[in-house]
Amino acid sequence: MPRGVRGAKRLCGKAILQVSDNIQQNQEVSSVGTIVPILAVLFGVVLLAMGMFFAMNTVGAPPSSLSSPKTGSKSDFVVARVNGSVIRLSDVIMAKRELPKEFESLPQEVVYDALVEQLIDRRLLASEAWRTGVEQTSLAQSRIRFEREKILRDLYMVELIEDQISNKSINTLYEKKYLSPDAVQEVHLNQIVVRDRADADKALSAIEGGEDFGDVARRLSVDVSAVRGGDLGFKTREQMDETMARVAFGLDVNEVSPPVQSRFGWHLLMVSERRTKEPPPLEEVRADLREELLQTVVDREVGLLREKASIKRFELPSLSDLDSTSIAAQ
Repeated sequence: MPRGVRGAKRLCGKAILQVSDNIQQNQEVSSVGTIVPILAVLFGVVLLAMGMFFAMNTVGAPPSSLSSPKTGSKSDFVVARVNGSVIRLSDVIMAKRELPKEFESLPQEVVYDALVEQLIDRRLLASEAWRTGVEQTSLAQSRIRFEREKILRDLYMVELIEDQISNKSINTLYEKKYLSPDAVQEVHLNQIVVRDRADADKALSAIEGGEDFGDVARRLSVDVSAVRGGDLGFKTREQMDETMARVAFGLDVNEVSPPVQSRFGWHLLMVSERRTKEPPPLEEVRADLREELLQTVVDREVGLLREKASIKRFELPSLSDLDSTSIAAQ
């Protein structure tokens, strides 16, 4: 057995043992929600092991890095030919992105060889399916149509994102969410919630008469915070209802507000402490900010498209049709 294949098999064996250890350390693996992800990882390990076993260095040395060349560019090398059709580095990179995260620590050359061999096998099987007419079946056409729509959606959104999400937009959102006065100023808020104005006046009179705010909250408040003496913890302005925020941030420390009405009832508010929150480093929240901007772009684009589109929905005769496999194959 070639040395490279033996090494690959040893690495794969370690990966399987690692997953096995994770299973043994998990105290509850009987539920479907726990077992399914573990089986998915094991299945991925087996596929990778097959690719490693058949990696015989027939397509040359791997590139120094599985980076992301543009398809069709000079850096998008041909890594294999299968009956005249080419497999490129971009194909390998796309296949690598589908691997479970457990394989990120494997050496690049091991991952490269395994993926190229899997892509060769896939190309052979796909070509045979094409030759025998599988591509013309109703199930194949349905799947192709479904996947093509997903791919076009994703590619279109990538182009849209590249145009509208920049470092500048991320920095602007960071400043708004984490550096603005509304984001960094916090109040330690306490509240009493009662059902009507008469009960609110009664609670306020008790406090003005010298009773502790927390004791009144435990005795009269109908909110779940009553067991904590009305303590809601630290809140920023953005975390509160606009009316409540205006009242709370206008209070001095230990000052009790007059009764304030909301859809939940009547409130008495008290601020027991103020502080300035330390913002997180930009790099720590960059991914979250980008995701938030992405969702904003997507929502805006979909909204515009819906305004221009003619959309008509139809009711299903029965929701049990969602479980039908025969319909999907038509």
